[in-house]
Amino acid sequence: MIPSVGSETNKKKKSRGHKYQRKRLRCPKCEYRIIDEGINTTSLLHVMEEGDSWDADYYTKCHNCKSEIGLKKIE
Repeated sequence: MIPSVGSETNKKKKSRGHKYQRKRLRCPKCEYRIIDEGINTTSLLHVMEEGDSWDADYYTKCHNCKSEIGLKKIE
């Protein structure tokens, strides 16, 4: 019998070692995963609103709730 194209015998296992070296940062508003950070890195996340004076190092948008998120690297 010839194995099908998607059978387990043809698949290689993916390395998952990189997942244990990162922490997940989640949206402060909806808890959706925004980005991963290194184990030795500390960051603050803030939901940006109009007139906010909070100064961030990076800005991104949550793919789930569409809020603008400011990220500040602490360490």
